[in-house]
Amino acid sequence: SIIGILGLSMAGVILIYSRSTLTKIEKLTNWINSVLKGNLEIPSDLPSSNDEVGQLSNALARMLTELINAYTSVQKEADRYKQELAGHKKGVEISKQTVKHLSEALERMKQIHLEDLRKERLHVLEQIIRGTVHDFSEALMPIVGACDYLREHPELLGDNERVNEQIRIIQSGADNAMKLLKDLASFCFYKTSGDSKPTDCIAVIEQAIRLTSVYWKEQARMTGRNIEVRTAFEMVPAVGVDETELRDAIVHLIMNAADAIQEAGTITITTKDESPFVKIEVRDTGIGMTPEVLERCLEPFFSTKNHIGTGMGLPVVNSVARRYGGTLEIESKPKVGTKVTLKLPRWTGKIVEISPPATPARTGQLKVLVVDDDALSREIIKRFLTIDGHAVELAENGIEARNKIKSTKYDVLIVDRAMPWMRGDELAVQVKKLSPRTAVIMLTGFGDIIKHEDEEIEGVDIVLSKPVVSSELRDAIAQALFWCDNPSEKPKKKTQADRAEPAGVPDREFSNNGIKWQG
Repeated sequence: SIIGILGLSMAGVILIYSRSTLTKIEKLTNWINSVLKGNLEIPSDLPSSNDEVGQLSNALARMLTELINAYTSVQKEADRYKQELAGHKKGVEISKQTVKHLSEALERMKQIHLEDLRKERLHVLEQIIRGTVHDFSEALMPIVGACDYLREHPELLGDNERVNEQIRIIQSGADNAMKLLKDLASFCFYKTSGDSKPTDCIAVIEQAIRLTSVYWKEQARMTGRNIEVRTAFEMVPAVGVDETELRDAIVHLIMNAADAIQEAGTITITTKDESPFVKIEVRDTGIGMTPEVLERCLEPFFSTKNHIGTGMGLPVVNSVARRYGGTLEIESKPKVGTKVTLKLPRWTGKIVEISPPATPARTGQLKVLVVDDDALSREIIKRFLTIDGHAVELAENGIEARNKIKSTKYDVLIVDRAMPWMRGDELAVQVKKLSPRTAVIMLTGFGDIIKHEDEEIEGVDIVLSKPVVSSELRDAIAQALFWCDNPSEKPKKKTQADRAEPAGVPDREFSNNGIKWQG
C-alpha cells in the first residue's frame, strides 16, 4: 500500500541520514582523540555542515584555534622569560667574576701598598743606617787610632802592665764596635766588587760550629737546655763568597737556632750541590715562628729577644745572600721548628795572584795635607804621619784646604768626604786640576759603602774607611803615590757592564718572597 511504501521510504531516508551523521561523529571522535594525543592540527575533512555535528565541529575547531594561539603566546612568553632568566644568570655570573676580579685587584693593591710601605721604611732605615755608620766610624777613629798608635809605640807606656791591659780592653771594645758597624753597613751593600775568592763552605761551617760551641753547648746547659748540633755534608764545590762574611752568616744562623730551643732539641746543618748553587740548610727543632714574626724577621732591628738581640742576624744573612747573587728562604711552623735555606753561587772565577804593595818612586819625607772637620781625627792622622817622618799640615774644611793648595804643593792629600762648606769630592777634583801628581786619599766613615757600591769618585785615587790604623794608611799612601807616578798601572774605571749586578740579585728593596709559613 501507499502507506507501506512511504514507511519504507522514510526508513531508508532515516538510515541514510543516520549513516551520514555517524560518519561525521566518527570523524569528530577520531579528531578529538588525535587532539588528546597532542596533535593540534585541524583536519581538512572535518564536518562543516549546518547540522548539530557540523556546528559542534566548528565550535571545537574555533576552540582549538584559540587554544593553539594561547599556547603559542604562552610559549613565546616562556621563551622570553627563559631568555631573560638566562640573561640574569649570565649577569649574575658576570657579577661573580667581576667581584672576584675586583677582590683580587684589591688584594694586589693591598700587597703593592704594603710593599711600598716596606720599601719606604727600608729606604728611611737605610739612610739612618748610613748616617749611623758614618757618625760612629768618625767617633771610633780617635779611639782606634790612639790604641794603634800606643800599640806601635809601647815605649810611650813603659812597663806598666795595668795600663797596657786597659789599652787592650779598649782596643777589644773598639774592635767589637767596628764589627757591629760592618754588620750595619753590610745591610746597605747590594753587590760585590766581583773580586771574591773560592771559599770551602764545609770548612767554614765546621769553624762556625766550633766558634759557637760555647754558646749552644756550655751556656745552654747553664740555663737547663740540652742542644745537639748535627751535620750531614754532601761534598760540594767552593762558593764565590767572602769567607769572613759566610762564617758570620753561619754563626748568626746557629745562634738564632740555639735561641729558639727552649729545653732540648737539635740543630741540623746540611750541604747539597744544586748547580749553579750550593745549598746550605740550617734546621732547628725550636719553638718556630708565628706568621706575624715570620713576616718581619728580615727587617733590620726587628727582634723577639727583648733586650738580648740586636735584630740584625737574619737581615745580615739576607744581605750576604743578595749581595753575591744567592737566595735566603725561611720556613717555620710554631712548636715544630724553623728551616733556613741559604743558596750561594758556585765559584766560577780564577784565582788572582795578589801583588805585593807598590813601592812609590817618591820616598823620604812627604808633604801631606790632612783635611777633616773632626779635630780628633785630624790629630790622630797627623801623629801617624809625623812618627813616620812626614811634614803634615791640617785644615778643618775644604775652603781652607783649597787656599793652602793654591800656595803650596803637596805630595799627598788625605780628605774626609762629608764636610761643611765644601765636600771632599769637590776638593779632590780641584786638587787634581792644580796638581795631577798629588795623591788623593779619601778617608771617610762612608768608605765601606763607597767601595762595595763600586762608586767612582773623580779625583780620588784610593778610598779608606774610618776608623783606620797606621799600617793601612801607609799602604794606601804608597799605592796612591805609585799610581800617580805610573798612571798606566792604575786599574781602569769599571764600565756600566762591569757594575751590573750578578744574576739573582734583586733590586734594593725589602722582600719577603723567600718566607714560607707552614701552619
